[in-house]
Amino acid sequence: MSVGSHGQVWVTGEVTTLAININILTLVKRIAGPDLSIRVHVVSQPPEMVKAVDTSDAGDQGIMTVYDAHETATYMPREYELARSLC
Repeated sequence: MSVGSHGQVWVTGEVTTLAININILTLVKRIAGPDLSIRVHVVSQPPEMVKAVDTSDAGDQGIMTVYDAHETATYMPREYELARSLC
């Protein structure tokens, strides 16, 4: 996962890969530019997660989205609140 705001970028998450010598900091600088404060905290997935993904062919595709919208009392985008009101 990555998030950016106010001149800062954070890259976080858990991975399982056969790749070696990946410099995430260098990759982010190439994409976002060298003038940002970049923090990287990527760790290996726990063995239990690796086993579950490998045996079931299910990917671990967690996605998190953060909103700070001032158009509703809940600070969520109006479209989100309207969609929730339909349920």
